[in-house]
Amino acid sequence: MDTLVLPGPDERHRIVHELVPGPVLELGDDSLVARFTRGAVETPDAAAFTDGGAQLTHRELDERSGVLARLLTRAGVGHGTTVGVHLPPGLELPVAVLAVWKVGGTYVPLDVQHPTARTAHLLADAGVGTVLTTADLAAALPAGPSLLLLDDLPVDQGAHSAAQPPLATPDDVVAVIYTSGSTGAPKGVEITARAVVNRVGWFAAQCPAAPGDVACMKTPIAFVDSLAELLGGVLQGIPTVVVGTDQGRDPCALVDVLARGGVTRFLLVPTLLRALLAHVEDLGSALPALRLWVCSGEPLPGDLAQQFAAQLPGRSLHNLYGSAEAWDSSWSPSWSSSSSSSSEVPIGSPLANVELHVLDGAGQPAPVGARGHLHVGGACLARGYRGRPDLTAERFVPHPYLPGARLYRTGDRARLLPDGQVQLAGRVDHQLKVRGSRVEPGEVERALEAVPAVRQAAVVPWRRGGTGGTELAAFVVTDGSVTAAQVRTAARAALPAHLVPSSITVVDDLPSTVTGKLDRSALPAPVEAAREPVGEPGSALEQRLAELWAQVLGVDVVGVHEDFFDLGGHSLLAAQLADLVGRSTVSRVPVSAVFEHPTVHRLAVLLEGRADGTDGDRPC
Repeated sequence: MDTLVLPGPDERHRIVHELVPGPVLELGDDSLVARFTRGAVETPDAAAFTDGGAQLTHRELDERSGVLARLLTRAGVGHGTTVGVHLPPGLELPVAVLAVWKVGGTYVPLDVQHPTARTAHLLADAGVGTVLTTADLAAALPAGPSLLLLDDLPVDQGAHSAAQPPLATPDDVVAVIYTSGSTGAPKGVEITARAVVNRVGWFAAQCPAAPGDVACMKTPIAFVDSLAELLGGVLQGIPTVVVGTDQGRDPCALVDVLARGGVTRFLLVPTLLRALLAHVEDLGSALPALRLWVCSGEPLPGDLAQQFAAQLPGRSLHNLYGSAEAWDSSWSPSWSSSSSSSSEVPIGSPLANVELHVLDGAGQPAPVGARGHLHVGGACLARGYRGRPDLTAERFVPHPYLPGARLYRTGDRARLLPDGQVQLAGRVDHQLKVRGSRVEPGEVERALEAVPAVRQAAVVPWRRGGTGGTELAAFVVTDGSVTAAQVRTAARAALPAHLVPSSITVVDDLPSTVTGKLDRSALPAPVEAAREPVGEPGSALEQRLAELWAQVLGVDVVGVHEDFFDLGGHSLLAAQLADLVGRSTVSRVPVSAVFEHPTVHRLAVLLEGRADGTDGDRPC
């Protein structure tokens, strides 16, 4: 932190009373369920969600969730009961979540892409006894909880349940969102109805919907921003376009869905925005209706904001800051080409009913311009961490001058700017953001050390070739019986994709400080593990694909039978590879093809099999 300098009385008064608190917004007393089902009365036949050629009207959403709510009640689910929802993006998801809330339950999202071991941990930690899923996904779930399958949900017209769940209060926990944990296991953040209503109510007031507006739902359900996408459009009476998993990780396919659906407002991580600007020619013309862009999940680089302003003039770009513990906290004005240049766009000023405090080491307001610790208070706060009163007390601390209130210690360093906006200035710990996801290196390290032959592990941020976004690099000390590739295979079986290190280097030992602690700054640069490429190219196409593989992965040579993801590939690199392959073959190659055919040979077979060009022109 900067040298301790106390603000004068006038500056302190301005900070505490003018800059720290956001505007006051009255949100009314309606419950979350009442807000969610309002459309069933006001516009019953209007589309609430659309998915390709299918749609779910407000009436259907209310009726189908009512049917499911009664089934949940028969299964013993009631007020405060945790219910797992294990579904992909689609029309069943909002039905399931609303049904849970109609009986007063707590929604626990279970990403269908996550390894079974992680899902098992979440189910046990959250105390889930019932999971909503489908028959084809049931086999991927661990034994234990009872399953309620949505495939054959009975149709019961007029199956409305009470608009007010039993004993519903603003402090009820409506969702448990799991985030990366520094001690080795994910931690569950208990989101309250108050926080959800405040977030979506603020956005409705800040960006009121107009006739013709269309929202979008594309964030994986394990992340807190998915709640805003699930509720935002419905509560404003506009349709929400559902983006499938494969579409969401393919820039060209994503643009196609957004364009076909006429999406006008879009929430995304800066990493995805950079990919869209890089891989989609004339993005503005491809998405003429999309006027409101909101970046969240990771810092918004200043150069990316300038690139957006240059390529999409007249469109609005905002920076939204928050976390599951304080969802969301601040919002920046729309960026323009005349905005001041900085390495990162400020996170803005507090949302309605939210406070942003930059405090010094003594817990007092830091002067304008001085660095301090960022704390957040107000209606956005979570109740705490599920089953972790110690951690809750550590991170949710007493308000320094409002008895009975709390602040959340974000772990971010920040400074208050003269115009009232807040600028981030690094972290007080080792927490990282990887492709928009929060990562605690300790969780990855514990997972690697769980591999029997791994004795120690250290994980640090890494930029492949010195460019691109942040990735994870791991250094492991082993007993000599496993290779780096085998350690990565074990990591992929235990961790979600964003927690799997892109580089794993085997070392003899890990450096330490004079006090015996791990010295991350003394770790060497990641190196490609020695390996024998498997398979020589057997055709000109395989030779070209192998060259592109090596280019994207930053390695010297790739064998035609080596798996892209075993070599450190991930979803954004897969998008880059698909784009390069498509340009090289003058044919659209969807990102899903890289996931389904992750070796040079298998992708070459796919491309040779459709050499007649029936796949159509490249869309971007």
